[in-house]
Amino acid sequence: RLYSSSGGNAQRLIGASAPHTYIDFKSSWQADTAANLAKYDVVVLHYTQTAQHIQAIKAINPNTVVFAYFNPLFGGSEGKPHTEWYLRDASGATHSSGYNEPLMDLTNSGWRAMCVQISQNALQKGFDGLVLDNGLASPNVVWPGSWSGSDSQWQSSTIAL
Repeated sequence: RLYSSSGGNAQRLIGASAPHTYIDFKSSWQADTAANLAKYDVVVLHYTQTAQHIQAIKAINPNTVVFAYFNPLFGGSEGKPHTEWYLRDASGATHSSGYNEPLMDLTNSGWRAMCVQISQNALQKGFDGLVLDNGLASPNVVWPGSWSGSDSQWQSSTIAL
């Protein structure tokens, strides 16, 4: 069973083929959060969660696998100040992800280097691994017209990341 949160409080079934898994991207940490998450086989938390949160879960259940969620197509706080890393269409316009974050250009070597740094920092906190979102063949699949380059160039950059 795969569960997801809405603000950390509500849970809803979103799949039936995964192990007992909990995915939580943006919730606030409460006094009982570690105990609740330690009940799951696999937990996916946003990469910005702290080492203390991971340690608290594993102190209760060392068998819980805790992954860091990261979406390299969304800029987050690391990407927003670097407009040179933003994805641009043929006219040079940027596009939003729809989550108040800019779409990022995975063909930009500076952004890819930042993605590697974000991933390494997450692993150093004690996450057991990473969940990278939006491994798309092209950003145009979800955001039509957002990318003017070739699909093969995009795919090569995604693989390089």
